Amino acid sequence: MMVFLPTTGLLMGYFSGKGLPFFGLQIPGRTEPVPFIAKWAYVTHSWVGWAFEYAIPMHVGAAGLHSLQGHHVLKRMNPFN
Repeated sequence: MMVFLPTTGLLMGYFSGKGLPFFGLQIPGRTEPVPFIAKWAYVTHSWVGWAFEYAIPMHVGAAGLHSLQGHHVLKRMNPFN
């Protein structure tokens, strides 16, 4: 899912013909835009971003709640233990 947002963002910029701003560089977009793909990428990008806005705080809140209940959630998630 975390690969999905950058991928749809790249598709949106390339297929709209506007190009891709990438760390100060401007990668040119497609010379003949494909509105169907650009619109699909925009809608999908918006929905996945909206889902992240709610899923991430809920996930962090659930981990905090379980930590307060005495479960060792953070200890189990630590890869160095």
